[in-house]
Amino acid sequence: MPKNASSNHSFKEEEKKVKIGSTVKILFQNGEERSYTIAYKGDLSQNIISFESPLASSILGATIGEERTFSVAQNKKKVKILDIK
Repeated sequence: MPKNASSNHSFKEEEKKVKIGSTVKILFQNGEERSYTIAYKGDLSQNIISFESPLASSILGATIGEERTFSVAQNKKKVKILDIK
């Protein structure tokens, strides 16, 4: 395999990880699907959440299909990453 083909593959994988600026489609354990954009400052009216929020901090670095758990008011909730843009 050519040297640069390997590099391109790694670059594409990196793009599919949740990071600040990503818009992420999430499946909650209750079956609800929602999309949020992760930013420095949140604005829930625009579906933007702060990277410091429990949900965002738990999914940063996640990939499509990965499940993560986060806590809100001492309740643990599980989410699955459906898509990352």
